Amino acid sequence: MAPVLAALEEALLPLGARPHWGKLFTATPARAAALYPRADDFRTL
Repeated sequence: MAPVLAALEEALLPLGARPHWGKLFTATPARAAALYPRADDFRTL
């Protein structure tokens, strides 16, 4: 499953897609957080 997820993420990233917190994704936590401008605000809450 991971190769399929990685291929989908790579294809969708140029379109502005971001990982959904409730679904599977292969991005590292740091990479996923970098895609969300207010990730630090979320952590603070």
